[in-house]
Amino acid sequence: MFINLQNSGFNNHTILQKKYLPSDHVLLYAGIQIDPSNIDIVRRGIKKGSEEEIKFDSFILNKFSNLNSDLLTSRDDIKTLMNCISCVFDEAWLKFSRESTITKHSKEWWNKECSNSLVKYHTSRSLEDWKPYKNTICYSKNAFFEEKIHKIAITNKRSWDLMNWVKCKPLSATEAIKFNNLPCTSLDMLWQALYSTYNSVTN
Repeated sequence: MFINLQNSGFNNHTILQKKYLPSDHVLLYAGIQIDPSNIDIVRRGIKKGSEEEIKFDSFILNKFSNLNSDLLTSRDDIKTLMNCISCVFDEAWLKFSRESTITKHSKEWWNKECSNSLVKYHTSRSLEDWKPYKNTICYSKNAFFEEKIHKIAITNKRSWDLMNWVKCKPLSATEAIKFNNLPCTSLDMLWQALYSTYNSVTN
């Protein structure tokens, strides 16, 4: 790869020697400036049905069982208990959730087994580990879509979700009711507008 030395945006690059597949070529990781709309999103989450989700629930239940809620005689006692509950959720979330980068190339069916199989192949660089890696991907992909089809066909019976051209229609854009050129942003303002409008018609 030839790089323009005068362009600082393309000079931040790294050769990923351990990330090549059966080819004798290696990947080149280059950090360049991109449009803000294409910046990857980093979020924390817990995969549904995973071992982490089970541990997350067990951790919260165990912590809740140790909280003393018998002596709540004042507002400060209630606030203290609520702070303890909030801390339990924060601790459990940081302990069992993981940070993931969401890009346009992210796959919903990718799971921990796929990651472990890929790491094993990258470590050995052997075709004996390449075939199990591909089999793991096929199995994970099939299991994911079978579960999705079962949910659509049996659970919620929304078979039209399988077709992109009959998705649920998004709600139309709304705007606040205005009275005297001012938006009614509260129930009192809305009632006052209704009351004034009714009286004006009556009179």
